Amino acid sequence: MMKKVLLTAMVLLYAGSAGAQQADVKLNEVVVTATKTEKDLRDVTQSVTVITADEIKKSGATNAGEAVRGAVGVMLKDNGPRGANNTVNIRGANYSQVLVLLDGARLNSAQNGGFDLAVLPVSIDDIERIEIVRGPGSPLYGADAVGGVVNIITKKPAGPVTVIGGAVGSHGYDSLQLSNSGRQGSGYYSVTGTRETSDGYRQNSDLDQWIVNGKVGFDVSKSGSVEVAGNYLSREIGVPGTVQFASPLARQQDRNQLFGANYRQLFGKQVDLLISASEARENQRYKNPDPAFPIESLHETKSRRGEGKLSVLTGPWSLVTLGYELRKDEIESTTSGEHSTTTNAWYIQDEMTLGDALIVVVGDRHDDHSVYGGQHSPRASARYRFAGGGTIVRASAGKSFRAPTFNDLYYNDGFFSGNPSLRPETAKEYEAGIEQPLGSGNSVKVTGFERKIKDLISWSQGTSPVNIDRADIKGVEAEAVARLTKDMTLSLNYTYMKPLDETTGQLITYTIPKKQVKGSVTVAVDADVTVTAEGRAVENYVDPGAPKWRYSVYDAKIAQKIGKKGPRSGEIYFAMTNIFGRKYDSLKDPSFGDYPGAPKEIRGGITYPF
Repeated sequence: MMKKVLLTAMVLLYAGSAGAQQADVKLNEVVVTATKTEKDLRDVTQSVTVITADEIKKSGATNAGEAVRGAVGVMLKDNGPRGANNTVNIRGANYSQVLVLLDGARLNSAQNGGFDLAVLPVSIDDIERIEIVRGPGSPLYGADAVGGVVNIITKKPAGPVTVIGGAVGSHGYDSLQLSNSGRQGSGYYSVTGTRETSDGYRQNSDLDQWIVNGKVGFDVSKSGSVEVAGNYLSREIGVPGTVQFASPLARQQDRNQLFGANYRQLFGKQVDLLISASEARENQRYKNPDPAFPIESLHETKSRRGEGKLSVLTGPWSLVTLGYELRKDEIESTTSGEHSTTTNAWYIQDEMTLGDALIVVVGDRHDDHSVYGGQHSPRASARYRFAGGGTIVRASAGKSFRAPTFNDLYYNDGFFSGNPSLRPETAKEYEAGIEQPLGSGNSVKVTGFERKIKDLISWSQGTSPVNIDRADIKGVEAEAVARLTKDMTLSLNYTYMKPLDETTGQLITYTIPKKQVKGSVTVAVDADVTVTAEGRAVENYVDPGAPKWRYSVYDAKIAQKIGKKGPRSGEIYFAMTNIFGRKYDSLKDPSFGDYPGAPKEIRGGITYPF
């Protein structure tokens, strides 16, 4: 069935592209995450997906997790109700092996290694774009970028505007938003406040959340600029647990803060200097007064980071980037105690443009950690574009690693305990792909990859974790975009993965999906009205003899633009998720239970700029 869907998409794509002018719609789309330098998307040597603010708005996504779940190679795992855990897996790498950034600042928790997109301290309407780099990111970003990097980039104020908005929906959902931004001479600012509440569709699954974020920037000279940003999230949620082992009394409070500043100075056209600093704080309190097994825990983490990056155009064909990063992580936890670690890292990268056709990027990074020692992360990649048809071929090979977390090193609940002697998990990944532009925004892309991981940290061998497991994950990704008419766009992608536990020789079940098909159709009814329908079908690996685990979910949104035009235009919209009321779960643990996905929900709202 999935192969038939993909074949149909290819046929529609070529039909839609027949007679189209050979021109790219996104000629000037620039990305920064893959190389830490500004680069045309067509010239990037790795697999990159860019999700724009316009695409987020048309999709009806209400948070970053919903915004990225349609991307190729991405699996969003959530615990169901609004505000529950939203974690990103890329190419079979779990959420602690995927690095999440906000405007380049690291968000991953030093306690457990990953980041929950449900506690992203920024409003969805303030996101300019999301860049997803698939493949090893450690050569530039260090630990935890095994599967890739998700960089959430916020908007810069385009002019004086105030936006008010609100929405209501099923299960007591409501949201309110107020934002203001402006420019004065060489300076700009923005501030946004968002309140979101929901009763939830399960017992004890309510949400009460506030987000406040702001940004101030100014030009200190014709070639120098400074920007300071602050983000804050406060929420309380019910934690209902699994269906089989419900926790009707458990509550969780989160307070997340992120502060960042950067200074950029250009020295002519040859030298670009960027100095940045950030501090991320997380405070989580969990309490379950269950009479049979009461739990109360408090976890406070703090991560301070400073980085200097210098890019030098050493010749017409070579751009060299040098960088140094210093990071200090701290924790105070009822289960992991009070600890701190320090990381010093150097990296170097050379982007070589060898004529119009060939681009080669090579680089290496060395991380020196106060507990697990040194770690090298080299990478080489290339892009070749054929003249005439514009066919693009990409290939890359690189090494990455995931660092032991504070929980891995120091956890102690009286029964389980951490292991300070753990080594980092390491991975080598290879990929090769081909992309064929077909004019007017139409394209087809196919990529194959293999990742080999060793020294996987396992808690299954006793009461302390050990480096014992090895895994091999092979896969293929296919993407197709077609403008069927001037008013209708179709997007489809397909991911197949085969994960093997090399320790046992068996397939890895339940945690990594076998197949994913995702697609969307957007129709411009007129200049101001759009209709978007999205769907995703997932099939997961299960144990031999176990019931099949597969599902499909479909969403839709209709919106009309109102008020000012441009990036802050308003809209009146109506959205429906899981429109056929399918029963499913994206997160299943056979040893613990099920987390049912959201039933059919409707939502309507308005945003108005003035």
